[in-house]
Amino acid sequence: MEEIKKIMLNAKPKWTEKTLNIYSSNFNKIHFKLGNQLEDEPDFSYIEDYEKVIDFINNLAPYGKPMKDSSKKNYYQSCMAMVEGMNGGKFTDKWEKLPEWIAYKDKVVECNNDYKEKQASGSLVGSQADNVVSVLEIENMMKDIYNSKIKNLKTKKTIEPNEIELLQFYLLMTLYKQYPVRNELSSLLLIGKREFNKLKKEKNDTENYIYVLGNKTFMIRNKYKTSTSSQSGGEKIDEITGQAKTILNLWIRLVKPQDKLFPLLNPHTNPNSNNLLTLHLQKHTEKYLDKKISTTLLFKILFGDVIENGTIKKLNNIAKVRGSNPSNVINTYLNKEFSPTK
Repeated sequence: MEEIKKIMLNAKPKWTEKTLNIYSSNFNKIHFKLGNQLEDEPDFSYIEDYEKVIDFINNLAPYGKPMKDSSKKNYYQSCMAMVEGMNGGKFTDKWEKLPEWIAYKDKVVECNNDYKEKQASGSLVGSQADNVVSVLEIENMMKDIYNSKIKNLKTKKTIEPNEIELLQFYLLMTLYKQYPVRNELSSLLLIGKREFNKLKKEKNDTENYIYVLGNKTFMIRNKYKTSTSSQSGGEKIDEITGQAKTILNLWIRLVKPQDKLFPLLNPHTNPNSNNLLTLHLQKHTEKYLDKKISTTLLFKILFGDVIENGTIKKLNNIAKVRGSNPSNVINTYLNKEFSPTK
């Protein structure tokens, strides 16, 4: 509903279109159940009855399963944005004293605390516990795929469709292991020197790129979760090296991607490439490991190994790549102390 988006933007004018769509969609589900359906004169006054709204959110069970803390939090934050937008928006803070805003804020804090408690106890959220594997198992899987499939592609001039999909999986896993970003990999655009210089000249570098310059290759990210943060945001540039560069060059040579680096994750019929990325990883990890590993779980596995066996330098590098700091990454994903030997 456009009216919901308009109200939210009154409070959160810096929200991206993607963020706005997520939160407005969440609130639209609440409105569909609790509000009127008159597009011309929608009535959102029910948001003041926070007990009723909270009860509705608590009883949501998509696919017959209880909602995760993170999902509930998104619903409560959408309610907060509506309260703010309906009461002066960004130009005032009077909504901070409204009982409904306080109630939704308290639920957000509660969701955060519940999540941290689960992390502190070592528990994994939802189905993650059933799908966790060791880093060694992942490494052995990668070795088997390389020796049986990928190695043979190096001498080929063309590639079959089934080989493209497997090579994509191998490349994604290799990139994640060296550069543990979030879901930005699915949105990467492949550009050369001419396109890069044009973007810089026009100051239009707002996307995420793989930039090939001679024998050097860089991953440049402008659009990621904390990109607007004053402390850890801004453009992120990582040079692609080692095995990741080798497999990336092989991918570019055989697949010859145009524009999108991973066209299989960006079909015109489905723009939700982040979701397709996780589905792609889950499909192949289920085939080779009998486990459905999402991008989030993959990071937890890799990061957990750094906590147990890594160094301060490795931890700092991961935090830098994620656009965060070490303490935030630990608290968010593990909530454990880090005591490296060197």
